[in-house]
Amino acid sequence: MRTLFLFIAAGLCVWMPVLADENELPDSIITIEHTYQYCVSDPEKAQAIMDELMVRRQDKDWELDWCQADLYYNTGKYRLALFFFEKTAAYKAVNTVPSLYMGLLSTMMECYRMNNDLEKAMQTALSLMDIAKALDDDAETGRAYMFMGIITLRQKNALLAKHYFAQAETHLKASENSEYLYHFYLTVANLMDEKGDYILAADYLKKAREGLEAMEKNDAGLSLPEGQIAYEYGRLHALASDIFAKSGRKQEAAGAYEAFLASPYSADDRTRIHIVPYLLKSEKYDEALAISLRRVDQLRADTDTIGEDMAAALRYLIEAYQKTGQFSDALYYAQLGLSLHKAIRQKDRENTALELATLYQVQEKEELLLMREATIKRRSFLLLLSSLIALLAIAAVALVVRSIKRTEEKNRVMVSRIKELQSCKQKLDALEKQMPALAAFYPSDGSSGADASKNGFAELFALADQKIKEQKLYLKSDLTRDELALSLGIKKSDFSRAVNECAGFSFTDYINNLRLEEALRLLEKSDNLCIEAIAEDSGFGSARSFYRQFKSKYSMSPAEYRKWVK
Repeated sequence: MRTLFLFIAAGLCVWMPVLADENELPDSIITIEHTYQYCVSDPEKAQAIMDELMVRRQDKDWELDWCQADLYYNTGKYRLALFFFEKTAAYKAVNTVPSLYMGLLSTMMECYRMNNDLEKAMQTALSLMDIAKALDDDAETGRAYMFMGIITLRQKNALLAKHYFAQAETHLKASENSEYLYHFYLTVANLMDEKGDYILAADYLKKAREGLEAMEKNDAGLSLPEGQIAYEYGRLHALASDIFAKSGRKQEAAGAYEAFLASPYSADDRTRIHIVPYLLKSEKYDEALAISLRRVDQLRADTDTIGEDMAAALRYLIEAYQKTGQFSDALYYAQLGLSLHKAIRQKDRENTALELATLYQVQEKEELLLMREATIKRRSFLLLLSSLIALLAIAAVALVVRSIKRTEEKNRVMVSRIKELQSCKQKLDALEKQMPALAAFYPSDGSSGADASKNGFAELFALADQKIKEQKLYLKSDLTRDELALSLGIKKSDFSRAVNECAGFSFTDYINNLRLEEALRLLEKSDNLCIEAIAEDSGFGSARSFYRQFKSKYSMSPAEYRKWVK
C-alpha cells in the first residue's frame, strides 16, 4: 500500500507541471506585442494574453486600454472597442502627444463608422484633421478627408463627398505616402462600384495601380510583410476584372483576369473566390461553380458556415446554377442561403447581446474600480488629515504642557517672593512698633520746618497705619477715606497726604494692599473657605474685584496661590 501511494505521488509530481503548462500561458508571450501578433490568427489566445496583462498591470494603463481596444476592433466587437478607445483618449499621456492622439483618432474614426455612428465618426474625423493640419501632416489630413468623404457618401451627399475625396487626394499626394494613397484609391474605387458608377470606379482603379507600383518601388521603406505587394496586385486585378466588365471594357477586364491568374492571390481558395463576379459576367460558369463549391467545402471544413464569406459563395452558386439551367441545384442553395441569412441574423443578435452584456460587465467593473479608487483616496485623505490633526494636537498639548510648566515655575517663584515679602513686612511692622520707644532716647535735632512737617506726616501715618491694622478697619468693604479720617480725628487733606507720601500709594491702593495681605493669610490657613468667602472676609466688595486685584499684583489667581503655598 505504501509503495502504491509513493507511485501515485511521484506520478502527480511528474504530470502536474505538464498539466499546468497546458493550461497556463508562458511568461514569454504575456506581452502587448504578442497580443497584437495573435489578434487575427488566434483571437482567443490574444484575449487570454490580454486578460493576464490586465491582471499583472505591468504596462502603462493607457497602453493596456489601447491594446484591449485594438483587440476588440480587430475581432469586430466595435462597441467594446469604442469603450476602451474613448477611455484611452481621456489619458493625458495620449491626448497631449499629437502623434499618439492622431493614431488613436484614426482608428476610432473607422470604429465609429463600422458601428454606424456616423455623427461621432464625422466629429472624430474633424478632430483628426484639426490636429493634422496644425502639424502640417498631409498624410493624416488626407485620411481625415477620406473618412469625411466616406461618411458623407453614406449620408447620400455625393457632391460634398466628391469635394472631400478631392481634398484627400491632394493632401495624400503631397505627403508622398504611397501606402495611404493606394488604399485611398482602392477604397474609393470600391465605393464607386457599390454606387454603380463603374466608369469612375475604373478610373480610381488605374490610380490605385499607380499607387501600388509606387509602393513596390518603396517596399523596403514600408517594411511590409513578405509577399504583401504580390498579394495586393492579385486583389487589385480581381476587383479590376469585375469593374471593367461592368463598365463594358471587356478587353481590359480580360487583361486584369489574366494578371490575376498569374498572381499568388489566385492560388489560395480563400482569395480565389474574389474572381467569381468576373467569371459570372464573362459567362464562365463552370469555373465559377468550381471555385464557389471549393470555397463552400473549405468553409464547412473550417466550421465557418455562418458568415458573409459563406453567404457570398452561396450567392455565386445560385446565380451560376440559374445561368446554366440547373434550377434544382439553384433552389437547393437558395434554401441554404435563406437559412444562412436567418442564422446570420440570429448570430448577429446573439453577438450583439453578448457584446452588450460584456460591455455592461466591463462598465460595471470600471465603475467599481473608480469607486474603489475614490474610497482609497478618501481614506488616504482622511488618514492624512487625521495624522495632521494628531500632530497638531500633540504639538498643542506639548505647548500647553510647556506653558503650564512655565506658569507653575513662575507661580512657585512668585509664591516664594511673596513669602519673603511677607517676612520682610512683618519685620518692618515690628520695627515700626519700636519707633516710639527709640524716639525717647534721641532728642530732636532741630530740623527745619519742612522736615518737621514731613516728620509730622510720618508720625500721623504711623499712628493711622497702626490703628487701621490693629482694628482691621480695612476689612470693612464700604470703608471710605472720609470716614477713616473722621474716626482718627485727622483732617481729610492731611490724611490723604500722609498716605500718599509715606505709603507711596493712593488711599484706595493702600487699603487694597492690606486686604490682599489678609487674603494671603486666609488662603494659607483656610482650606475650607471658598474664594468668594475669602474675598468677603478680606474686605473686598466682590469676588470679581478681589480676583482682579490679586491677579494684577501677584500675576496668579487666588486658587493658584493656594495650591502653591501648600
